[in-house]
Amino acid sequence: MREGRVVILIVDDDVNSLDVIMQNLQRAGYEAVPAVDGRTAMEIIRQGAVDLAVVDYNLPDMNGLQVLKVIKGIMPEIPVIIMSASEMNHNNLLDLLEAGAYAFVPKPICVPDFIRTIGRALSTSERSSPQSSVRGSILVRWTSWIIRRG
Repeated sequence: MREGRVVILIVDDDVNSLDVIMQNLQRAGYEAVPAVDGRTAMEIIRQGAVDLAVVDYNLPDMNGLQVLKVIKGIMPEIPVIIMSASEMNHNNLLDLLEAGAYAFVPKPICVPDFIRTIGRALSTSERSSPQSSVRGSILVRWTSWIIRRG
């Protein structure tokens, strides 16, 4: 947290989507930090001033699973939410969860659900250690397309 504000890294190469997400997070009281590719996201993560990351699955230089694994290697304690406009099969979703993703959110995002998911992720990360969240059960809620651990 920076000066008491929660800092959320948003990684998306679609500038319009990035702007909409950032505006909604700022309205919800979060500080949003943008990155348009995996490389930039890694530079920001290495600075260590991020409380949560939201990563698009389809990036120009890496996919969301690759970015997730690097983030978890650097900062295993922060929740990572993966989003995508592309259809994801259950094997891809399970790979994301096994690698440590907190949730998957389809695009276009439903803003109220997205903000609630972020709040739950932050609440869970405050209550649990990285080891307990890694061992947590997997919850798949197919009707709302929200998938999370814990």
